Amino acid sequence: QALPPSGCAASNAQVPSRVTLAVLHARALCGLGVVDEARRELEQALRQHETHAEGSKLLKLVRLMEASKQEANMLFNRGSVSKAHDKYSEALKLCEWAVSFNAQLLSNRGACHLKLGNYTAVIQDCSQALDLSPKYIKALLHRARAYLQLNSFGDAATDLERVVELDPSQAPSLSRDISQARSKADKAGQDYYALLGLGEDATESEIKKAYRKMALQHHPDKQSASGAEAEARAERHFKLLTEAYSTLSDASKRREYDNKRFSSGSGRSGPSGRPGGFDRDFTYGQRRGAAAARNPFARNESDGFGGFGSAFGSDARRRGAGGKWQG
Repeated sequence: QALPPSGCAASNAQVPSRVTLAVLHARALCGLGVVDEARRELEQALRQHETHAEGSKLLKLVRLMEASKQEANMLFNRGSVSKAHDKYSEALKLCEWAVSFNAQLLSNRGACHLKLGNYTAVIQDCSQALDLSPKYIKALLHRARAYLQLNSFGDAATDLERVVELDPSQAPSLSRDISQARSKADKAGQDYYALLGLGEDATESEIKKAYRKMALQHHPDKQSASGAEAEARAERHFKLLTEAYSTLSDASKRREYDNKRFSSGSGRSGPSGRPGGFDRDFTYGQRRGAAAARNPFARNESDGFGGFGSAFGSDARRRGAGGKWQG
C-alpha cells in the first residue's frame, strides 16, 4: 500500500490546532464586544474542520448573540422601545464572560430607559456598564443625561468631563454643556427649589410630593447594585434633598430661607415658575453643522434615539445607509 504524500499527515494534524486558535481568538473578540468579527473568523476556520465540537458550539452562541443584539437595535430604531429593552435583557443572559459586549447591551438598555423616562434605571444600567468597561463613552453620556433629568447637575458635569478626558476631540462640543452643568450645580446646591424642581410659589403638598418622588429616585439603596461610585453620588444627593425638604416644609425655616434668597438677588423665578428659567437640556438642539454632528447631546431624532448620535454598538460602529444602527 502506497504511503501518503510527505507532509500530508502533519498538514491534517494541524487543522484542529488552527481551529483551536481561531476559537481562542473568537472568544477574545467576543470579550471585546466585536461579535461580528468573531463569527466571521469561526465560520472561516470551521470550513476546514466542520466537526470541531468546541468551535461549532461557540459559533452557535456567537450567532445568537449577534442576532439578539441586532434584533434589539432594530426594535429600538422602529420605536418599540419596551420590546427592545426586553430583548437586551434576554441577550444579557447569553454570555456572562463577554464583558464589553455586555457593557454595550447595558448601555443600550439604559438608552431604552432614557426614552421611557426611567432615569434611575438609566443610572443603574450605565453604572454597571462602566464597571465592566470603565472607558465606555456612550454609557457616560447616557448617564450624564439621566443625571440632568434628575437635577444632579454636578454628577452630570463629572461624567461629561470624563468623556472629554477620554476623548479630547469632544471638548469643543461639550465645553459649554460642562460649564452650564457646573453653574447649575452651584445654584442647585444653594437653591432648594431648583433641587426639588419646584417654583418659589410651591404649596406644602407640592413640596412633599416633589420630595417623595426625588427621594425615591435618589435613594442610595436604588444604586446598591450600580457600584460604589454611583451609590456614593446617590448618598450625597439624597442628603441634599433631605436638607431641602427639611427647610421648605417648615414654615418658619422657609420664610427665613426665602428672605436670604431675595436679599441676595437669587429669588427670581423663571418661566413656568422654575427658578431662573430652569432648563435641563441647556443648549441641546441649538447647534448646527460639524459641532452638532460631534456633539452627542445635540437633538437628532434620525439617530433612533432622541439626544445622542451614538446610541448603539461599540465606539467604532457607524450608521448604515438608512441612518439606522447596524452594530
